[in-house]
Amino acid sequence: MMTVGSPGRTETALPAGDISCPDCSDRLRPHGFARTRTVRGLGDDQLTLRPRRDRCAGCGLTQVLPAVPPARRADAL
Repeated sequence: MMTVGSPGRTETALPAGDISCPDCSDRLRPHGFARTRTVRGLGDDQLTLRPRRDRCAGCGLTQVLPAVPPARRADAL
């Protein structure tokens, strides 16, 4: 499982090659974004997420980096 401290850290660490592939340990490179997701917040608030997608320089697999809150949740934490 990949863990990234914050979305701001992802934006600086991914282009610098500081995040490695969980499968082959080669460097990950930016590869656009995953689909936009909407998460319910407190009350009537909604949060729109656009998680970062990456591609491994070694094996070529693409992955979606974890978002805060988790992208597969319907409610904010």
